[in-house]
Amino acid sequence: MTLRWRRLPLSRSRGAERRKVSTATFRSFSATASPTSGMEAVVHAVIEEHGLLRTDQPAYKNLYFVRARRGLPTHQLADELNGRHHLTRNDIVPFLVLLALETGLEIECCKELMVDCLENASNGTVEITYLKRRARGAEHKRLRVRDGGPRRREA
Repeated sequence: MTLRWRRLPLSRSRGAERRKVSTATFRSFSATASPTSGMEAVVHAVIEEHGLLRTDQPAYKNLYFVRARRGLPTHQLADELNGRHHLTRNDIVPFLVLLALETGLEIECCKELMVDCLENASNGTVEITYLKRRARGAEHKRLRVRDGGPRRREA
């Protein structure tokens, strides 16, 4: 029996990755009111202050035990709470795939991007500075892409 590889059309795969990334983007706004929302506000303040919530912090322990007593789900509670402020391990792959599809960069180059890779934003575009390791002699490259910002109209 032979297995055949079937490629999805590029537009279908882009749409799927956009939906996954938009789910991660709007996860922070989908919090619903719950009986523990006051305690969750305290936990989110801790995340804002320290950047990350650890399971040994008192605010997390208080929320965890209150949720457990009330029969509310506690499975991966720390990941869920931190995920409202940061990308999680489940968000990284769809984000990298979408970035590669939208810009045309190889996945290896997307993984190597640095914090200061965006330069020269103008007229609705931005320049991405990246490193392409296998391009001997010309490893440092630049790519201009649309950034979704407003375009300047010429009068």
